[in-house]
Amino acid sequence: MKIRQGFVSNSSSSSFLIGLLRKPRTVAELKRWLFGDMDYLQWLDYGYKTIDVACRIFDDLKGKYPIRSKSRLIKEINSGYFTGMPLSWRKTNRPSDKLEKQFYKSFPQYKDRGYWNVDAIKETMAKELSIKIGDAQKQEWAEDNAEVEKAAEEYLRREVQPIMEGRLIYQLEYADGGDQAAAMIEHGDVFCQIPHVIISKH
Repeated sequence: MKIRQGFVSNSSSSSFLIGLLRKPRTVAELKRWLFGDMDYLQWLDYGYKTIDVACRIFDDLKGKYPIRSKSRLIKEINSGYFTGMPLSWRKTNRPSDKLEKQFYKSFPQYKDRGYWNVDAIKETMAKELSIKIGDAQKQEWAEDNAEVEKAAEEYLRREVQPIMEGRLIYQLEYADGGDQAAAMIEHGDVFCQIPHVIISKH
C-alpha cells in the first residue's frame, strides 16, 4: 500500500486546466493516470482513498468538453491570479491619484463623504474635478485590463501550450469552503502526475 502526503495552500478557490490524451473511460483508468498504484492520500489530518478521489474527479469531468479556443483559455486564465499577472493595485501616483489629492486639498469638506458621490457635490469646480477623477479611473482600468489580457496571452504561450501539446484541455474548479474532499483536491497536489496549471481565485 502506498500513501502520498499533501501540502497546504491558503487559496479559497482554484481553477485547474488539466491536459489529457483523451477523456478517461472509467474511474479506474483515471485513478491510474493520477495516482499510479497509490491507494491512499493524506492531506492535513485526513486520509482519502485514491479511488474515491478519482471517482469525484471522474464525475466532475462528465459533461465537460475540452477547451479548444485560444480566447476561451485566455478568459479562463484571466479569471484569477496567474504567474506573471500584472498587479495594478501596486501602481501609485497615477493621474486619478493626483486628481484625487487635488480634490481633497481644494475641497476638504468632502473628505468624509468622498469624491465619487457627484450628485451630492454642490460646487461646480468640485463636481467637474470629481468627474475628471472618474474618467481617469475608467481609462486606467481599461489600460490595466488590456495589460492583464496581454499577460494572460503570454502565460498561455509560455506556460500552458508547451505542456499541453497534443492533449485535450479540461477545466475543473475546486474550493475549500465546506466540502472537505474539494478542499483536498484543491490543495493536495492531486494533478501532479499529469500536465496542469492552477489559476488561483481568492
